[in-house]
Amino acid sequence: MDFLPRVVLLDIGLPEMNGYEVARRFRLHPQLKDATLIAVTGYGQDSDRQRSKEAGFDDHMVKPVKSSRLLKVLADLTAKSSCCLCFPRSAPYNAASGGEAENSKAAPHEVNLKSSDDEIKGNSALPGAC
Repeated sequence: MDFLPRVVLLDIGLPEMNGYEVARRFRLHPQLKDATLIAVTGYGQDSDRQRSKEAGFDDHMVKPVKSSRLLKVLADLTAKSSCCLCFPRSAPYNAASGGEAENSKAAPHEVNLKSSDDEIKGNSALPGAC
């Protein structure tokens, strides 16, 4: 496997296979079982949170997720381990090419922990980030 995620933000209401099943499969896979799984969903009842936990999610966030909460969870993850979290910055959207990125190489994107809840921007690294 070429890509082994350390953190996965996963919606629960997915077509064909829901996020609960994806989480269960992650937990069974030898190379993916230790990834941190975060449910990002519109389902916010206590029973939904319990079901997420039973499926193997480490955290459950209800949409819309405040960036401050997400960034705190990510900062806590980097503080607890030697994990380095880098966030790829998507290449600019190019409508002329049907939405394909203009440049196939993504530059690293740092997250500003001091930004407001309605924006996440670069120039200040997450603790432990590359």
